Amino acid sequence: TWSQRAPLFEYWHFITLISDGVIVSGTIMNSFFDILHTCDMVIHMGTVRILLGIGTVLQTTVILRYTSYFKQFNTLSCALDVAFPRLMKFLVCVGILFLSFMLCGWTVLGPFHYKFSDFDTSFYTLFSMLNGDDLWNTYTGMSANDNYPVF
Repeated sequence: TWSQRAPLFEYWHFITLISDGVIVSGTIMNSFFDILHTCDMVIHMGTVRILLGIGTVLQTTVILRYTSYFKQFNTLSCALDVAFPRLMKFLVCVGILFLSFMLCGWTVLGPFHYKFSDFDTSFYTLFSMLNGDDLWNTYTGMSANDNYPVF
């Protein structure tokens, strides 16, 4: 049965195989596009970058497995094992709140301010305002003469 064979297969091995396959395919595509010199290089290089980026992220998660063999790093991996479910719950809640504030800014301030005019720029503006980067420019871009539908 599958439950008896499951200890033989560790998910780390599957992640290693997937990451190696993605990195090798991205490298082969990069070499292939360098040889051909196609005119549509921007699209192809975007695909290569995505493949190599995904492969790198997967490979760094595999490296976390090897840190559990050392005593100092094992404490870190045990803490991550305990905290991961709570962290994911928190990130889902924050993501929902961020999405709701972004939609609110897009619908309420969209007709009145160019930084909230569409969905993408609303996301970018809210994220930069959350970090405190673009507060002055956003507030000074609003005219005092407009009647904003804000209470």
